Amino acid sequence: MSTIYQSLRTDRQYKAATALSKQQFEQLFVAFDKLYVPKPAEVHKKEPVPTDKREALFFVLHYHKAYPSLENLALYFGFAQSTAV
Repeated sequence: MSTIYQSLRTDRQYKAATALSKQQFEQLFVAFDKLYVPKPAEVHKKEPVPTDKREALFFVLHYHKAYPSLENLALYFGFAQSTAV
């Protein structure tokens, strides 16, 4: 399943989804990468969670820019709704 993060191709798409250019996103990722630790597999069991750190950062930025419902986030990213909480 492809998520909206995996569909990003252009700087314009990054800005539309996160308010940041791809370059700004990558600069922010440098700090985020040091701080974000994905949940271990045994914690989330069978519920999909963002294991790609860039997708996790995109998830947070998109949520704050677009403020979609948790149901929509779960659909956009292929997560269980409980994971989006």
